[in-house]
Amino acid sequence: MAVNGAIAPQILAGFSGTALTPLAQVAGPAVNVFGVLLAILAMGIASIHFSLALFFTVREWVPGQSRHTLLLGRRHGKLIFTPRGKANISLALT
Repeated sequence: MAVNGAIAPQILAGFSGTALTPLAQVAGPAVNVFGVLLAILAMGIASIHFSLALFFTVREWVPGQSRHTLLLGRRHGKLIFTPRGKANISLALT
């Protein structure tokens, strides 16, 4: 909830700090509770935004898994799959 003109500009001009203390004098002590709640939630949301920005930046930098596409000519291709290591097994597609 926002209230415009609740505090005179002369009071805010000479006051150092947030507007919560003068606003609490006008509206009551509930303003302090809501102000603290807002400050805590704002810090939490800011940390979530920073974490998401860092996550997406690192995600752009780290290469992802690439898909391998192979196009063989009609009736001219032979594809042989062999495992890594010293296994003597292979699979051929013709």
